[in-house]
Amino acid sequence: MDNSSQSTKILYITRPIIPPWDEASKNIALVLSKNIQSNNIYLLTGGNKTFFQTRATKKSIYTNSQFNYYQKFRLLRYLFSHYKEFDLIHSFFLPLEKTSVVLQYLKKRHSKKNVQSLPCLPDTFRDNKKLLNLLLYGDLIITYSDFTKNMLHSLGYDNVSRIYPPVDTDTFSPQTNTAVLKEKYNIGSVPVILFPGEYSLLGRANNLVSIVSGVVKRTPKTKFVFACRKRNRDDTMIEKKIKVELEKQGLIDNVVFFETHPDIHELVYACDICIYPANRMDRKFDLPLTLIESMSCAKPIIFHMVRALREFAKFKAGIGVDMGDTCGFSDAIVRLIEDKNEYDYFAENARRAALEHFDSKVITRQYEKIYKHYLYA
Repeated sequence: MDNSSQSTKILYITRPIIPPWDEASKNIALVLSKNIQSNNIYLLTGGNKTFFQTRATKKSIYTNSQFNYYQKFRLLRYLFSHYKEFDLIHSFFLPLEKTSVVLQYLKKRHSKKNVQSLPCLPDTFRDNKKLLNLLLYGDLIITYSDFTKNMLHSLGYDNVSRIYPPVDTDTFSPQTNTAVLKEKYNIGSVPVILFPGEYSLLGRANNLVSIVSGVVKRTPKTKFVFACRKRNRDDTMIEKKIKVELEKQGLIDNVVFFETHPDIHELVYACDICIYPANRMDRKFDLPLTLIESMSCAKPIIFHMVRALREFAKFKAGIGVDMGDTCGFSDAIVRLIEDKNEYDYFAENARRAALEHFDSKVITRQYEKIYKHYLYA
């Protein structure tokens, strides 16, 4: 191994790398830190939950997992003191105006190369070129989808590469016996449909209820697992509305509710199909990590054909449904419950796509190549 590359120091600027692992960007940074061997990676963590495994050097600058104003202040204080110590800076978040001003200043002051991973391209950014020029300060912009890469190219940005989100295909792998996990979560030996998204993605709360109703009418034993983060009061209100409507229609026993789950891989193992009925994806991670993790476990996926989600269609790992078509979404779920041949076809394609396009070892090599180019060009 090249000793010069071993001595180089790369700082990952992220949210707090602290459990729970419920945010895609910090999960990606952690996966890369476990696999990259050619450089010294520095992770920003803190609090009393820093016992996770990684090859990286941990810098304890945060006090908890919430990326609030106080934690952002601690990040900026650390950067002003230590930015110059690193050879390359790689940020993993959707930039805001004030943060970008600071990072641009530090970049120019210390003449450091910057790589910037962009989880999505919000409409407000796309329509404001002056703002976009401020926010996209990286020497290289990495997107997680062709959708965002092509959008940036159309806006005149050439320093853009697409690298798919990495997944640990050894951890997220096909399981031969899911009955034990289904019993653990009191699901039973019935078809299990996992929704691991956010309630705010739905557009209308009744959309999800309509999907459940359309499935249960034809396959009454089917269970749904809603593993949804409640980020704010609106999400809490949406969940309450969903529960009230499910009660009203006699469907509440067909749904299990989780919020942040410490063992998301167990929920993925226990499910049979992973769904993502999102009707809006603005400001949301382009390619949801839990869909990719489900594919890696050979679980077919069903999703609305909206924005970057459309890219999943090319992997033939499941069924894409027109946005807003709740009847079509229910039909797709029932198809896969009732047709084992079609289910197995999508399951096999899902696992193959995960190994070929999303495997963390494959993705790591792409990042190592980029780091080598910007460190030694």
